[in-house]
Amino acid sequence: MERAASPSRSLALERVTEAELAAQRPWLSELARSLTGDGDDAADLVQETLVVAWSTPPSRVQSLRPWLAGTARHLFWRQLRTKGRRARRETWASSADEPFAVDATGLMELEERERDVMRALAHVREPYRSTLRARFVEGHTSADIARRAQIAEATVRWRTKMGIAELRRLLGLDAPRRAGHA
Repeated sequence: MERAASPSRSLALERVTEAELAAQRPWLSELARSLTGDGDDAADLVQETLVVAWSTPPSRVQSLRPWLAGTARHLFWRQLRTKGRRARRETWASSADEPFAVDATGLMELEERERDVMRALAHVREPYRSTLRARFVEGHTSADIARRAQIAEATVRWRTKMGIAELRRLLGLDAPRRAGHA
């Protein structure tokens, strides 16, 4: 391994040797155990840190130890973030399955509600009716509807809001607002 000294006594490492990494392993293992609190996770963290050191050594360091410690801490926090995201996704996925489980009775009720909405939609005044139909029945975006009707996108959003309010009134769903809510 070649090292070039700079005026600040930094080391330029082109490649870290296996012997240098092996010498760092004991204290790095202790650091990893203190971070993870688990022997298996600590061993994984040490291995990942050493792989980073071997494949992409620091360009300039006073000593290899502080650089390895910083790398291990960075990898540890990255693993924590990854585990947290995975846990949130798994929680969401497990809870997301339940609302879609509909029995035959529930399916019939859902179809009846759809028919009620479509009947009420026929009584919504224009231009709200055509905006709601384009948005929710045909599946167009506000931008698509605005472009097609040659109106501002804000106008489409306003018509959608007003149309939904009228539709809710026709369906008897315009319950009074709770105190403190607009």
